[in-house]
Amino acid sequence: MAPRRDEQPRNTNSGFRQEDVTRALRATTAAGVEVQRVEIARDGRITLILRRPLDQEKTELSPLESWRVSRGPR
Repeated sequence: MAPRRDEQPRNTNSGFRQEDVTRALRATTAAGVEVQRVEIARDGRITLILRRPLDQEKTELSPLESWRVSRGPR
C-alpha cells in the first residue's frame, strides 16, 4: 500500500547507537549515581532519569562536613 501524498514517510533511523547508551550508563555508574530509567527520543536524544535518595538528611556526613555543621553558620 503506497503512502498518501499528504503523509510524510517515517524515518526508521532514530540516530542513537547501543554503545551511546552503554557509555552513558557506565559514566553514571562510575560517578556513583543510580539510573532509574533511560528515555530515547525519536531524534536520537538520550535522557537518563536518575534516582534520588529517599532521605538525604540521613546520609552520613564526612568528617569535614560534620565539623562545618558543628561550627554553625557564620
